[in-house]
Amino acid sequence: GGMKVPFFFDPDSDVELDPRAYFVELEFRGESKDLMITNDTTGDTFKYSGTTLKEDYLLITSSKVLLNGESVIRNTNKTLINFGPGENMLRVQNFTGFFKLTIRFRKQQL
Repeated sequence: GGMKVPFFFDPDSDVELDPRAYFVELEFRGESKDLMITNDTTGDTFKYSGTTLKEDYLLITSSKVLLNGESVIRNTNKTLINFGPGENMLRVQNFTGFFKLTIRFRKQQL
C-alpha cells in the first residue's frame, strides 16, 4: 500500500552510498499518522510514531529527526534511509492527506 515515489539518485559511483559520505535530508510536509517511508531499492524503512498535521514538517537526516524544529527522534525507529545508485523507489505509507516529500543531498568531505 501507500504511494510510490521514484527518486533518481545519481552520484558518481556504482557502489551503494555510504551515508557518511553524503549529507542526505528528507523533508515530509503534510498529514500523516504513524508515517512510514521505505526505500524499496535498499530495503530501509523509516518509521515515525505520531501524527503530523497539514502545516507540519518533519526533517529527517542521519543525525536528527525534527518535527517543526523540535527533536522527535525518540518517536522513530532511528533507521536512516540509504540510497543506491540510479533509481530508488520510495514508498510513503500512512499519510492521511496531501503531502510533499523533498529529498536533498550533497557530497561531504570525510
